[in-house]
Amino acid sequence: MKKAEVLHGLKAVGVVGAGRMGTPIIGHLARKGFATRACDLNAAGVAKRVREFGALGVDARPCAGDLSQPDIAALAVEIALNQ
Repeated sequence: MKKAEVLHGLKAVGVVGAGRMGTPIIGHLARKGFATRACDLNAAGVAKRVREFGALGVDARPCAGDLSQPDIAALAVEIALNQ
């Protein structure tokens, strides 16, 4: 499979949690050419992670909030789709 070549032309992926597990997942996806949306409860932490990825040339954008709440989850999806 070529970089970012998957079913239906998916090019961006949202990752919930930018901590111990989410950070490496974001890195792996980015190396395969996916733009990422990093979502986490910790707004300061996710912003820091996204800045770190940006310094490496990785296309990652932050999204903070409690995604267990339907309104916040819907808003996160809408924002990700419009970026």
